[in-house]
Amino acid sequence: MPADGLFEYATENDRLLAEAQDAADAVAADGGDAVADAAQPDAPDVADADAATATDAAEDVTGDADAGPDGAVDGAADATVADAVVDAAADVTVDAAGDATAADGAVDDAADVTVDAAGDATAADAAADATVADAADVTADDTADGAVDAVADVSPDAAVGPPTDATADDADGGAVVCGAGACDDGNSCTLDSCDLVLGCGHTALAGACDDGDPCTSGDTCAGGVCLSGAVTSCDDGNACTVDGCSAGLGCGHTPTDGACSDGNACTAGDACAGGTCVAGAPVACAPDGNLCTLDVCADGGCAYPAAPIGTPCGIGLACAATAECVANDGVAMATLPTGTFAMGSPAGQGGSDEQPQQDVTVSGFALDKTEVTVAQYGAFYVALDPSQRCPGANASAFMCGQPDTGAACTWSVVGKEQQPVNCVDWFQAAAYCAWAGKRLPTEAEWEYAARSGGLDQAWPWGAQAVDCTRAIFDDGSGAGCGTGRTGLPCARPGGDSSQGACDLAGNVAEWCGDWYDLYAGVTATDPTGPAVSPDGTRVLRGGAWSDTAVGLRAQARAHVLPVNRSNISGFRCARNL
Repeated sequence: MPADGLFEYATENDRLLAEAQDAADAVAADGGDAVADAAQPDAPDVADADAATATDAAEDVTGDADAGPDGAVDGAADATVADAVVDAAADVTVDAAGDATAADGAVDDAADVTVDAAGDATAADAAADATVADAADVTADDTADGAVDAVADVSPDAAVGPPTDATADDADGGAVVCGAGACDDGNSCTLDSCDLVLGCGHTALAGACDDGDPCTSGDTCAGGVCLSGAVTSCDDGNACTVDGCSAGLGCGHTPTDGACSDGNACTAGDACAGGTCVAGAPVACAPDGNLCTLDVCADGGCAYPAAPIGTPCGIGLACAATAECVANDGVAMATLPTGTFAMGSPAGQGGSDEQPQQDVTVSGFALDKTEVTVAQYGAFYVALDPSQRCPGANASAFMCGQPDTGAACTWSVVGKEQQPVNCVDWFQAAAYCAWAGKRLPTEAEWEYAARSGGLDQAWPWGAQAVDCTRAIFDDGSGAGCGTGRTGLPCARPGGDSSQGACDLAGNVAEWCGDWYDLYAGVTATDPTGPAVSPDGTRVLRGGAWSDTAVGLRAQARAHVLPVNRSNISGFRCARNL
């Protein structure tokens, strides 16, 4: 080489050495990434991955400044420093201050200088260094440092993600790391998972879920999606609210006005107020005509329970446990409502004194269900003043209370205490009823009751023929259905009236309160009979144990003197309601 060429070579070499020194100084000034300390060995946390620097015959110059073979000291926790190889032309290579794995590009004999990307060659800043050993990062270069040409090109390293990213090495196929919760897609219908090669996965699930809408229920997963279920029923069963569902609020119940039903049949005109059904006026139950029942309305409607025992139901009268109004004698009574009926028989039927048939109205009244018995009359007799307990006939007024005795009479006969008392006259019958707080029935009341409330029939039970299952009468086999005498009251239940009165046909004929006369043939209300009788007799009704069927008809009439005491005559009492 000519002398002037050596000079130029030495000059150029000095220039390159100076530039290398400037680069090293710049690195040290920026953060101590490559420290040229000849007296101190490499830092213990630096791993030099390069082999010893190779030099040519001319004299290599490296960027390492320490006394060791050739590694650059990383002041900012670099992982490795790769020393560049220079050729025989004494090229100078300045290594990046943070290359992790890539080798510096080869330089040619024109003394090119290779500088790493992102300022690593000149600034050893720990925060910017791409190869900081962050426990959460996985960093890899995409390619090796680029080759530089003879004009000192610079090849940048691949970009490096932030410390908390999950980064994959595209070129080398490195593993994937999924951070905590990184794969949660927020979908309750998928099972979230992480594969170290494939990354996050989301597997569709089946089963119940919640679509977030309070107006649906029974939501289910299908194909990884939560499908809405049935529409929520908001019906609160209240007729006084308008029910609906709002997607944001759920069920709502808006009060409304208008008619409603409180479920109680005993109120009427119920209406909504403030979302509640308010009961209307109480329902008034129609009275049943019985003073011994309470006319009340329960939840199921009108009812007529028995009044308390002893409830007054008239003068000298009180209610029994059977809801019947009884007098001092305790005899149960049948209640008959007010009604109008055709009293008597049509022309051509019955006896001549049963005509003309006439319309009669009777007000409601009560009638003993049974004929007065010997025992009941005995209670009355004991209650009399001793001066009145005498035998003998009565005149125009009550004088003596003891019934007659004799053939077929029941008074003072052992064993007949519960049979109807007979052999009593009209005065004794009237006196007993007065003592019991009652009266003898009128003839119109008696026929009305014997026809089960004025029905168009001849018998209390209806139109069926008379027999011994319905009445005690002369059936042809002997008087009194073969007995020739009275029988126990109500012993023939088939003959009862619709109101429960028994023996209105047969057993004993019954005194009425009226004097006897022919019908006047005029319409009347609550008639009491004529003021006097042409023959001075009183009326008997119903026939007796000795009568045939024709004498037992409800329209049939009989009459005798009021002082008559016959073994076929007895009585029952009535009272006003």
